[in-house]
Parts: sequence; structure tokens; C-alpha cells
Amino acid sequence: MSTWYSKFLVIINEELSPYTVGLLLILFLTYYYRKSVSSEFRRLFPLLIYWPISEFVGIATRREYVSNTHVHHVYTVVYYLLLIYYFYPLLKAEKGMKFYFIASSILLFAFTVLNAMLFQPFMVAMPTNAIMFHCLFILVIALFSFKQMLANPIPTLLRYKSQFWISTGLLIFNSWVFFFFALHAYFLRIGGDYPRSFLNIPSIFAFVMLLLFLLAFWAEVKTNQFRHEHSAK
Repeated sequence: MSTWYSKFLVIINEELSPYTVGLLLILFLTYYYRKSVSSEFRRLFPLLIYWPISEFVGIATRREYVSNTHVHHVYTVVYYLLLIYYFYPLLKAEKGMKFYFIASSILLFAFTVLNAMLFQPFMVAMPTNAIMFHCLFILVIALFSFKQMLANPIPTLLRYKSQFWISTGLLIFNSWVFFFFALHAYFLRIGGDYPRSFLNIPSIFAFVMLLLFLLAFWAEVKTNQFRHEHSAK
């Protein structure tokens, strides 16, 4: 146990960045507000716990074994399923969404497995093909989420609705990551070169999404404070 704890401290010390600090903050807020947020928002907690842990496992695996591609293969499917767990009660009334959740989950799982077996091996290759499908499926969910919010106006401002910030983060991050991997595949196909700064795009937008998820926490806390104040009157 002490060995794992010491390794974790080394990773935190050497990999410390605004992004890793944000991930730790996500874990802390998930624990701190576990009883004081709405049941709707608590459905996001499994994802908020899995996301940072998966990132840190990926960092530790890369340091220990050089390759951490298997972490990304698993992450592609698990993250999507946890996202559906959050969005299902919010969007199930939208026409066709129940079928979409089931069909997209099956398709993503099947494609990720086949991709790992035939094209991008589990232990040695990043599952960029599966990630692109993952991003497209999430973009559809984010767009339907905005459609649902616009069709069902709420009495509070959008900035106080956690669903708005979560959907915004998902839309921005996944659209750019899809663009990044599509362009990356194009460069590989034509044998062209690209600037090294190009490789920083996913990290930059992952940090943007993290900030928007933190805003979702802020919105949720503010909304619950407002509810408690009015219920106390």
C-alpha cells in the first residue's frame, strides 16, 4: 500500500499541471458535495470519479511501461457508458434517444473491440478510430441536450444549470478532438508533417472541458443554495 501511495505522490509531484490539479479538484468536490447536490447531478459522479482516476492510471502506466494505450481502449467505452448513465433520465423523453443510447453503446463497444483486434492493437496502438466514433456519439448527445434545454425553458438562468455547462464542455472538447484525429489521420495517410504544437490540441481542450465541468459544480451548488433559501422561507 505504501509503495502505491509513494508512487502516487511522485506522479503528482512530477506531473503537476493545471490539468492534474483540476482533476484532483474534481475528485475533492465530488466527495465534498456528495450529499448536498441534486440526485440528477449525482448521476454524473461515477464519471467524475472514473475520469481523473483513469487519467492518473494512464500517467502511471506510461511511466512504468512506456505504453498506456490499453487504458485509452477501455476509457473510450467506459466513459461513454457513464455519460449515458447521466444523460439517460434527462433525454429519454426525446424522440429516438432511448434507441440511440442502446444502439450507440453496442456499436461503440463492438467497434472498439474489432478495432483493437484488427487495426489498432490493444497494448501498442492508440485507438484513434474508436475515439473518433466516441466523439461523434457524444456530440449527438450534447446537441440533443441543448435541444432539450431550449424546448423546455427553466425559470433560472442557463448559467445556473449544470447540464448547460456539461453539454458545452462535451461539445467543445469532442468536436475539436474529432477534428484533431481526423487531421492526424490525413497527415499520416499523405506522409506529411505537422507542427509539434499540433499535438497539444487534445490537452488544451481537455483542460477547457475540465474548467466547464467545474463551472457545472458551481452552478449546481448555487442552484441548491437558492432552493434551500426559498424552502426555508
